[in-house]
Amino acid sequence: YGFIDKTCKYVVKPQLNMAYWFHDGYACVKTGVKWGYVNTNGEYAIQPQFDDAKTFFDGIAAVKIGEKWGFLNIKGEMIVKPQFDDILDFSEGLARVNVEGKWGCVNTKGEIVVKPQFDHIDVFINGYAEVRIGRIYGYLNREGNYFVKSQWNHIHSFHDGLAAVRVGDSKTGKWGYIDNNFKYV
Repeated sequence: YGFIDKTCKYVVKPQLNMAYWFHDGYACVKTGVKWGYVNTNGEYAIQPQFDDAKTFFDGIAAVKIGEKWGFLNIKGEMIVKPQFDDILDFSEGLARVNVEGKWGCVNTKGEIVVKPQFDHIDVFINGYAEVRIGRIYGYLNREGNYFVKSQWNHIHSFHDGLAAVRVGDSKTGKWGYIDNNFKYV
């Protein structure tokens, strides 16, 4: 892998084992077995030293050291020490993090906003994420407030102020819509 500029000239000749897109002025690249970051001039801004790494978002990126994930800033300073078992991409300013099989969220400052407690958290769309604990579905807002109706057996994300929810099983259950106040419409 390598990088070209808008005129199709190489900025970084093909020499990398893997490379992702630029975001916040840096691209995540793999050289040998380690990951680091290059700037738009193709120079290493953060030397390859991580076992895995993700793209920068609002000036922070997730990196893996050993078996744990943490966050660093664009200066290469670790702002949240590696402590998470897994990390998923940011959506609407929050990244999903896993600790011992439970999911929670951190903000772009690396602060835990939602304590890891869910079996599943989907991406945030229009301010809410679908969440599940066992077989109970609900919604989580970006402030960490959890809204659940124990009768919901399946749910979908909010779009245009409405979300589809199902009561009952997949064969005989009934679907309906709720608004942002979690009331049926």
